[in-house]
Amino acid sequence: MPHPPRSRSRRRAGISLAAVAALMFTGTLTATASTTNPDPSSLELTDAQLSKTAATQGMVLLENHDNTLPIVKSTSPNVALFGVGAYATVKGGTGSGNVNNRYTINARTGLENAGFAVTTSDAYWNAVKSAYDTKYPPTTGGSGFGGAVDYSSVEQPLTAVTVQPTAPTDTAVYVLARNSGEGKDRANAAGDYFLTPTETDDLQRIGQNYKHVIVVLNVGGIVDTNFFNQINASALDPSGGKPLDSMLLMSQAGQESGNALAEVLDGQVDPSGKLTDTWASKYSYYPASATFAGNDGNSLQENYTEGIYVGYRYFDSFYKTITPGGVDPSSAVSYPFGYGLSYTDFQIDAQSVTADTKTVTVKAKVTNVGKTYSGKEVVQTYFSAPQTGIDKPYQELAGYAKTDDLAPGASQVLTITYDTTQMSSYNSATAQYVMDAGDYVIRLGNSSRNSHVAAKIHLASRLVTEQLANEETDETLTGELTSNPANFYTYPTEAAEVAAAPSISLDTTGYVTHNHASAYEQTNTVDSSSPYYAIDGAKISSTTAYVDSAQTNWENTGAPYQPKTGENVSKVTTSPTATLFDVAKGTISIQSFVAGLSVTQLANIVEGATAAGTTTTAVGAAGYTTAKYESLGIPGMTLSDGPAGLRLTQQIATTPKTYQYETAWPIGTLLAQTWDRDLIQQVGNAIGKEMKEVGVTLWLAPGMNIHRDPLNGRNFEYYSEDPLVTGLTSAATTAGVQSNPGVGVTIKHYLANNQETSRSSVNETISERALREIYLRGFEISVKTAQPMAIMTSYNKINGTYASANYDTVTDILRGEWGFKGLVMTDWGGNHGAVATMYAGNDLIEPGGNQGEIINNLKKVDATIDYDGMPAYNKTVSPTRTSYSLTLGGLTLAAPASSSTTIVTNVGPDTDLSQTPLSTVTTTDVINNQTVAPVAVYGTVANAYAQVQATLAALSATQRAAIVVSNVVYQTPGDSTTPVVSYTVTTTGNYAITSYNMRLGDLQRSAINILNIVRQTAGFQQLAAMNGVTGISVGAYTGQFTDLPSVVSDAKTVVKQPVGPAPDVTLAASPAAPASGWYTRPVTFTATAADAQSTYLSIEVDNGEVTDYTGPVTVSGDGTHTVDLFGTSANALPARRTIIVKIDGTAPAASVVSSAKGKLTLAATDAGSGVAAIKYSVNGGSTWATYTGPVTVTGAPKVVQYRAIDKAGNTSAVKSVTVQGVLSLGKPVIKGAPVVGSTLTASVKVTPGATISYQWLRNGKAIAKATKSSYTPVAADATTRLSVAVTAKKANYATATATSAAVTVAGKLALSTPVISGVTAVGHMVTASVATHTAGATLSYQWLRSGRAIAGGTKSTYKIVAADKGKKLSVRVTEKKAGYVTLTSTSAAKSITR
Repeated sequence: MPHPPRSRSRRRAGISLAAVAALMFTGTLTATASTTNPDPSSLELTDAQLSKTAATQGMVLLENHDNTLPIVKSTSPNVALFGVGAYATVKGGTGSGNVNNRYTINARTGLENAGFAVTTSDAYWNAVKSAYDTKYPPTTGGSGFGGAVDYSSVEQPLTAVTVQPTAPTDTAVYVLARNSGEGKDRANAAGDYFLTPTETDDLQRIGQNYKHVIVVLNVGGIVDTNFFNQINASALDPSGGKPLDSMLLMSQAGQESGNALAEVLDGQVDPSGKLTDTWASKYSYYPASATFAGNDGNSLQENYTEGIYVGYRYFDSFYKTITPGGVDPSSAVSYPFGYGLSYTDFQIDAQSVTADTKTVTVKAKVTNVGKTYSGKEVVQTYFSAPQTGIDKPYQELAGYAKTDDLAPGASQVLTITYDTTQMSSYNSATAQYVMDAGDYVIRLGNSSRNSHVAAKIHLASRLVTEQLANEETDETLTGELTSNPANFYTYPTEAAEVAAAPSISLDTTGYVTHNHASAYEQTNTVDSSSPYYAIDGAKISSTTAYVDSAQTNWENTGAPYQPKTGENVSKVTTSPTATLFDVAKGTISIQSFVAGLSVTQLANIVEGATAAGTTTTAVGAAGYTTAKYESLGIPGMTLSDGPAGLRLTQQIATTPKTYQYETAWPIGTLLAQTWDRDLIQQVGNAIGKEMKEVGVTLWLAPGMNIHRDPLNGRNFEYYSEDPLVTGLTSAATTAGVQSNPGVGVTIKHYLANNQETSRSSVNETISERALREIYLRGFEISVKTAQPMAIMTSYNKINGTYASANYDTVTDILRGEWGFKGLVMTDWGGNHGAVATMYAGNDLIEPGGNQGEIINNLKKVDATIDYDGMPAYNKTVSPTRTSYSLTLGGLTLAAPASSSTTIVTNVGPDTDLSQTPLSTVTTTDVINNQTVAPVAVYGTVANAYAQVQATLAALSATQRAAIVVSNVVYQTPGDSTTPVVSYTVTTTGNYAITSYNMRLGDLQRSAINILNIVRQTAGFQQLAAMNGVTGISVGAYTGQFTDLPSVVSDAKTVVKQPVGPAPDVTLAASPAAPASGWYTRPVTFTATAADAQSTYLSIEVDNGEVTDYTGPVTVSGDGTHTVDLFGTSANALPARRTIIVKIDGTAPAASVVSSAKGKLTLAATDAGSGVAAIKYSVNGGSTWATYTGPVTVTGAPKVVQYRAIDKAGNTSAVKSVTVQGVLSLGKPVIKGAPVVGSTLTASVKVTPGATISYQWLRNGKAIAKATKSSYTPVAADATTRLSVAVTAKKANYATATATSAAVTVAGKLALSTPVISGVTAVGHMVTASVATHTAGATLSYQWLRSGRAIAGGTKSTYKIVAADKGKKLSVRVTEKKAGYVTLTSTSAAKSITR
């Protein structure tokens, strides 16, 4: 649906009586109902409360364990709140379904308003807030269009610190947010259908830190909920329980979301919503999932091979075939259609079933058998048709009703009546609705998987209930599903219930089959040369054109109107002074009035407009109808987006600023989940009042397409997978809105708008039966029972034909079969050729603006020349392209040489360029919403000339050849730098000799349908008053239809409060409870009543569904089980008996923690009753000792047996372990000199028989290949600490390792023999030198005289003295280096002889 046009400055806020008087003469002002008061009006405040009420009634409780909900404020005043949805709570989807409301209460504010203290850490909360606001900055009055917000992308990971509360609490709430919107389908991926890893991790961390955790699903559609059980199977909460306790489908609850959520969480309101869809455990289980949208790689063709088997019809009928082999079939569905828990318990007792060929009536008594909370229950009745004739689903919903609020012990009788023919099936072979012979099983319960047989209606022979004609057979669907009763869902007592059920024989005597085949069937034969052949094939419809009986020159063509194929001409008398007011008064027929209108006037009436008239008009609406003919009594209508409320501009830039805040209501799915038609009608009534207040004529809602697949991006706008819920909810909304005079609804999108991907081009191939039983059925109910003022067609094709151009669905079915009386409009941009659209019976083209297309298809029309001399054009700007469409009428452009028509336009000083140009710009957004505005006023010749040049540049070469600019004159002749003051535009082309394909009768019929609605609008009455026309009064639109049928009706008795004592009932468990308090096997419960005749017994196990007590009930499975027995009797308090049993039939698990080094450490776990003891035996089981801690086993190695016993008495199987002995290993000793090159040896004392291995270590690190008992240090070991690790091993002994003390390895120096050089004679100097020595080492010298040290001779040089004569002279060199062994070397001695 469309983007509302921006408010324009010519609109005025507010209107006085004086202004009204002025409008009667000038007609130039637009009246709005906006206000200069920014504060909420009384209507806004009232509607906010109703919005909140509706929201609370549609929330669905999916899980509730450990009495987590409701949160008792007196004992749990503090709540930790997590999840992006807690801050940015989603009120509804995006696109046209979004409402520009004043405020939205988020979850945190709602809880705080309810008196809770939110204890979430600032670190987490501020991180979430910052991430969201940064990625999605707040806007004021934004449109809400564009891609949906990815809430998961801004979720923040919790830490051990940020998960902690700022004040004590054991309760946490996590709000999971998702969104979707128009123009895009959802994704089967994390962040949309699935949780992201961050979200999953956060939930698990929360669950491990809080005893009570509530998951709130702030979502518009189905999401995968397997995370709930997966997290519960993988972790424990602080008390040893499951991490996640409750799950509430909050849905998207409108502007009061947070307040409504708080009222449900704290128990002010009992959750009474029920699912309107089946929530499967896997997306792939949905029958359309493999091919939906682009899932199969082809989004342009969608084959509805599932046929009628949509939603629960599929899951019930193919129950045994959905899951893979070996997987429990019941696991395919997580939460069935119609499911929803409560804070209390209800007992539903079938009172009676009666039936005839007109209606089936089911009566049920509902009693609140709980002790604490008041609440409401929904009673649902289903039928199972006999499996004779054509195949049929296991069951189908036939009717439903919701109780009033019932206090504990209170009861109410509901009566549900539905049409017997609703149990018919459509047989495409004969185009008939039929009831096949056999038993129709009537079921009663509170969900599709919790119902019981109440009666059988027996039909002796096949009954044809309605004769129709097949309308959608242009394409054949192959491979459509058919069911097999062998695969149907069943439950243990079903066969017995069916056998025992009372049987009602359906007397069909005198029954007359209804023939509702369309009176507008196509009967005129055409061949392929006819322009209508491409539109509707070889048979086309008939139509009637109304023309003035005196007319001889129709539309200045020089001849009377010539009818086209299938068109009859009816001559009437027209009046040039007639107005629509005269039609309303009955002084002229609508046909005569329309016959007096020109083709141009008719074209303007059927084409939407962008300008409002003088009647009260909302600002920023999606679209309008023409207000050009107010002088003819035709006001414009204002069309506002929906369906979550009125989508209008919040604040209008007037002086002073004015406001029009409207209510954001819960999304369509949530409203349907209330299962409360009375409440929904109240919501509709409130919306109707807002429409009257602000000047909206048609609300573009409700949306009512079927939830065929969970990933449709607009499912949030729609109601259900079930056509009955869809039709009844739409009808209730329609009745509510249209109870207000002069306003109406537009139900949409007709038909099969079940995906957003390629929505403007996808072809939906659907069988006739599936269309009628599923996709048309909801629309049929809404039309027949409520007569909506308008219907909007969808973008897609149906069996090869666009919905807006589909005569079979728009005329034959809608008007011919169902008797629809309103107008039909296209969606914005959904027109696929005006000839086909008008032919099909689609009356109003939105957003319009292309009147020329209609006019040109009826008569020869001259080209429209704009004030700048160019052919007028419409420039279309979309996100992907810009294009120009010239308003040429019937003219085809051609170069001058090949043209027969020449149009010359001179533009100069005498041209009035202050007028609004005829050319327009249409802006189209990504979802086909369009706004149309004229191009800027030219003002001057120079500006006009510049615009001509710009336009020419955008046209094709062929177009430019036919549009020539000449005679350009500049202000200074010859100086092209001065402004242009005049020029000439010459346009050339040809008017083709051709027929004009649109039938006048089709156009007039659409205009009549529109005008019939116009004269029943509030604007019509207002325009009459403004023009002094009396006798015009508009009532509620639906009020004119006094014979509307009721497909389903319900009645309620007054709520009965109990007055007598509770019946005497007992509940006993067998066997008796063991002393330990724990059973180890299933427990059987038997119920009795002292007065069995008047007491009705029902039983509930583990807070599940309440079922009839028909005999002993056995409860099995480990864990704590709560069994409640309810006893009721007339006018008495309910009796309730509760027994809680604990079952642990699983033995504990014993395990060895350690069996090394002669010590045994054992452990045991038990998920049920807990471990009572661990036993062990060291003598083969002869005696057993109780394990109290690590045991030292004498004589190890030794085999020890062990087992565990739990508190219930279960004993684990005996296991054994060998406790290892302890090896004796001494500390190794290193022998030998720790010097490089010197071998070292390790010695150690060890237990005999042990295998020893060695590892030498250098500075504590293993030396490669040094694994023997001896080791010779190498140069790399110098100065390091050397040690050896010895490992001893022996079978059944613990490996032992010991390491020696470390020794420091000394390095080995290198030093050559010193050499003495010089003259060896007294008085001469000699020098000592060495050829090699270790780098970094220090050398010292000592000269020797005949081997004795010479005092002072300690340098490398020495001067020979007299004392040396006759002696032998030598030198000793000493080399030293830290960490090395000192080395000395002495030179050879030299004799001193002189």
